[in-house]
Amino acid sequence: MNFRQLSKLVDLRGKTKRNGSYSNVGVNAKTDIAVHHSLTTSGNSAAFANYHVGTNGWPGVAYHFVILKDGTIEWNHDLGIKSYHVGNSNRFAIGICLVGDFRSEKPTAAQETSFRALVTALKKDMPNYKRTRGHNEFPGYSWKACPVFDY
Repeated sequence: MNFRQLSKLVDLRGKTKRNGSYSNVGVNAKTDIAVHHSLTTSGNSAAFANYHVGTNGWPGVAYHFVILKDGTIEWNHDLGIKSYHVGNSNRFAIGICLVGDFRSEKPTAAQETSFRALVTALKKDMPNYKRTRGHNEFPGYSWKACPVFDY
C-alpha cells in the first residue's frame, strides 16, 4: 500500500477508544474518498474516538485518517472498514478528517501537504477509485457545511 510509505503517517489502529468493531467490506468496495473537517479548533483521533464511542455510541472513531495541524496523518482503520462518517455512503467511502473549524480558519500548509500526499497515495491503493468529494457532496448531506475548504 502506497499510503503506508508516507513519512507523516502514524498507525493508531486499535489504539483509540472502541466499543465493538466496524465491519470490513474490503478495499474493492471503496470508490470514494470523503473529506471532512472536525469543526473543532483542536483535537485528534483519540478525542474524536471518545466522542464517537461515548456520545454517538459508535464502535470506534469515524475516520480512516485524521490529519493534525502539524501534518501528522493518524491512521485509524484499514481501507476496507465500513466506519460511520457519511451515512448511507459509508460502505464505499474512506473518510479523511482534517482538524480545524474551516468556517473560521483555513487548513495549515502542513495539513494541505499531507492531505494531497495521502489522497494521491490512496488513489493508487484503491483499485476501484472514482472520486474525492466533500462530506456535503454525498447524498443527504448537502445541508452540512463540511469540509468548507477547497480541497
